[in-house]
Amino acid sequence: MHGSTRLCMHSQAPVVSVRIASWNHRSMKLLPTPPSADDVRANSEESLGHGMDAVIMLAIFLGVGWGLDSLFGTIPVFMIIMTVIGSIGLFARFYYSYGRRMDRHDADRVAKLAGSPSRVEDAA
Repeated sequence: MHGSTRLCMHSQAPVVSVRIASWNHRSMKLLPTPPSADDVRANSEESLGHGMDAVIMLAIFLGVGWGLDSLFGTIPVFMIIMTVIGSIGLFARFYYSYGRRMDRHDADRVAKLAGSPSRVEDAA
């Protein structure tokens, strides 16, 4: 073993040469296929849509409360009551829509594991 240097058995892997009979440049993929625009783009229902819903609905309920307060000449009791009612409604809506999305996601995952590539649509 004086003439050769061997670090370990795994570093001395045999070299295999492959002969290509015909070269077809169309069958060779260098880069993966980019995802479609639907996969890349964030759904407005998830982020911006929820924020805009919250702001608009709270502003509407606050405005209705202000209108009732000015109509009856009360201190901002109706503004507070309407804002609380609007907030409870928004959180309930967000909670149930999240539950529907998670049910849809679970159904898609089960369908994918079962071998069905089709997306399960929401019935509601």
